[in-house]
Amino acid sequence: DLSAVARRMPKGGHLHIHFNACLAPHVLLNIAKDMDRMFITSDLPLVFDDDCSNFDRCEIQFSLLSPEKETPGNLFSATYKARQTMKFSRFLEMFPQIYTKGATADEWLLEKLMFHEEEAHNSLQTACG
Repeated sequence: DLSAVARRMPKGGHLHIHFNACLAPHVLLNIAKDMDRMFITSDLPLVFDDDCSNFDRCEIQFSLLSPEKETPGNLFSATYKARQTMKFSRFLEMFPQIYTKGATADEWLLEKLMFHEEEAHNSLQTACG
């Protein structure tokens, strides 16, 4: 009976899984490192100041882009504009020279990619946001 229902559904009941929903973050980062057209963007420039606050506050995104979709920028420059693209390989090369608080690029990115219990369930997380 279930097969009969699935055949009548749009797409024939086709299901799919996204990488970012089923693979551990470190696996995804390792895959991204091998992709020539992988880019990283931020909503804030990642500049080193006294407290590195932008490193904590920024929203990081990854994208696979064709050359015509690039909007080149240097995430580590004070003149960086939100969502300019930087090759992920270049980001990884530059990160250790900029971020000197003891974390590797992989460690920092893993912290950015994963929600921790306190972030998801703290007293400030309400139905109103």
